[in-house]
Amino acid sequence: MEVNRQAMVFRALFTAFSLVLLLITQPTPTYATSNKIVFDICEDYFEELDDARDLLCNIYIRAINDWRIYNLGLIEYLEEEGYKSKAETVEEHDAFGCNTTEISRADFIRHYLDYMQEHEERMEDSFIYTIGDALEPFCKKQDRKSEPAFYLEEDRHKKKS
Repeated sequence: MEVNRQAMVFRALFTAFSLVLLLITQPTPTYATSNKIVFDICEDYFEELDDARDLLCNIYIRAINDWRIYNLGLIEYLEEEGYKSKAETVEEHDAFGCNTTEISRADFIRHYLDYMQEHEERMEDSFIYTIGDALEPFCKKQDRKSEPAFYLEEDRHKKKS
């Protein structure tokens, strides 16, 4: 009987301890980095930038760049595996708005800073959800869909020009 009582006390203490621990360590919501934080850090990127701000700006830009490279790799993988429509879907819904393989880090930062200077009302918005809008001028230059497509028909009887 004494052993049974000790087991019940232990179970009650364990349950109480677990509840207290769960209440103390409740997960807090995480928030995406706002544009204001990134803009304030990267604002003077092309001028005098102290080492700490340069490092932080590079961390944010590299994190986004890593995500971009992952996305491009995923698109390439899907195309190689024969999932062309899925690759097109991923590419169309890319946060960057277009294929950004040709953009340099300096141009990327310049587009972002220029956009944020013109759209200060978006400073509290998420950095990641603003990238596509900031890169819109670059994407418009890259938009091959608006250009007419020309295909050469192969015919062995026609003279090639």
